[in-house]
Amino acid sequence: MKAVIFEEHSSVLALWWERRSQTRTVVCLDAHLDLQHISAGRIARLEGCRSVEHVRALEKPHFLLPDDRSSYSLEDFLYPASRLGLVERLIWVAPPHTRTASLAHAIGQLQQMDGVRPEDLYGFKRTDGGWIEGRLLGLDMVVCDYRHLEHLALPADSLIDIDSDYFITVPGDNAWVDPREVFDVLHRLPGAPGLVTLSRSVDSGFTPLRFRFIADYLAALWEDRRDEQEHYARLFEYETRWRAGGRRAAASGLRRELEHHQGCAATWYLLGLAGADAAEAARCRRRAGELSGAYRQNVLRSVCALHNRSLPVDLSSVLGLERRIASEAGPDTTEQGLAWAALGLVYCRFGELPRAADCYRRASAVIGEHPELALEIGKLLAGSGRLEAAEVYLRVALQEDKSRTGAHFFLSEIQSAKGLPDAARDHLACASDAAPAWNELIDRLAQVHARLGDQVEAQACRVRCDVQRLQAEQLLRQLEPDPAPGTI
Repeated sequence: MKAVIFEEHSSVLALWWERRSQTRTVVCLDAHLDLQHISAGRIARLEGCRSVEHVRALEKPHFLLPDDRSSYSLEDFLYPASRLGLVERLIWVAPPHTRTASLAHAIGQLQQMDGVRPEDLYGFKRTDGGWIEGRLLGLDMVVCDYRHLEHLALPADSLIDIDSDYFITVPGDNAWVDPREVFDVLHRLPGAPGLVTLSRSVDSGFTPLRFRFIADYLAALWEDRRDEQEHYARLFEYETRWRAGGRRAAASGLRRELEHHQGCAATWYLLGLAGADAAEAARCRRRAGELSGAYRQNVLRSVCALHNRSLPVDLSSVLGLERRIASEAGPDTTEQGLAWAALGLVYCRFGELPRAADCYRRASAVIGEHPELALEIGKLLAGSGRLEAAEVYLRVALQEDKSRTGAHFFLSEIQSAKGLPDAARDHLACASDAAPAWNELIDRLAQVHARLGDQVEAQACRVRCDVQRLQAEQLLRQLEPDPAPGTI
């Protein structure tokens, strides 16, 4: 068995393309469903690829960069994988904290997604086995617990794909299961896929740096490297002890590991966390960085972690990160521009509009206009009644797939407030065409049509909205888990 490790999850697309002998079932263990609609133009660029190098070149170098000429990134690579015929069925193995989150909230998020058709969304069902089946964005899907896998009819050549963030709770930043337990279930599945893909997801902030070794642990398990398996298993144990308050025992165990694994950056880094002596901790972290650049201090990674893992933080800590960006990232570098964009998104979470706008200005000077941040700033401006200023930002947000539909929605609100119902209707129509399951859009369209005197269209929108509301309520009842153990 061969295990391939990627720093970020979307890099797996090029490997799937390179090995495209047949359409596959993918068993994907991930904390996030990386399936979002992207434009036909971005898909067309991928369809025109004739080499794996060309496919790799179309991946965003960092998920926060504007789309430009890129075709896929962390949050959306499964959609082109489906459109290119690389994946025909997705088994999404979601962690407990994802599966037990509010179903009503999850359905609401799916309703607002581009390309999600009502007939697909409301066709999801819970099976007698306890997992969920349906179809989304043209892809057959199963949503399940890892313990369900042995009961699913999986083809022998199914691909196994694991993102390290699957093992980490959010919020909390703790591992909820030993990766070996999950591996044991996967290893018992029929057939031998021959290749397993693993992603660290540390630089993007989805996996804490101290768990970077999880991918190495899994690779050692799959490739049956016994000494490394036991080493990483002990690292996992010591991290758990440290987190539970057993700092001294964890530090002692990590020092013993270094007697045989002096070159392991993960061990040095964990000892830097567990060691009680500040000087030793600093020396250990420095040594980890010398052995692997991945363990060096990185302000962009720190800000992305705040944004992507919704870490608890106070405003003073965020201000400290702002000072770090100015001093660590280096002036006018892409890394600095990305860090300003990420910080701007964090400031938007706090409602700090002037600081977010300043971050936008700094980011734009380096990496160009940032549609995702522009959308969040536009929403804050609109909420404070500064409609003209909001419109400027929201029109920037129209430039990118991820932010376009939301921008149309908020621009419709602004046009309506300015007494321009025709313009409001046009924006709502664009948004509704992109996200036909989003009920709030249909409801607003009904109001605008009525305001324009088109009662026939207004009534048609009301009927459509009522039908989809009932369908959503029925879906929620269908997907509610049974109280029996093992259901999701």
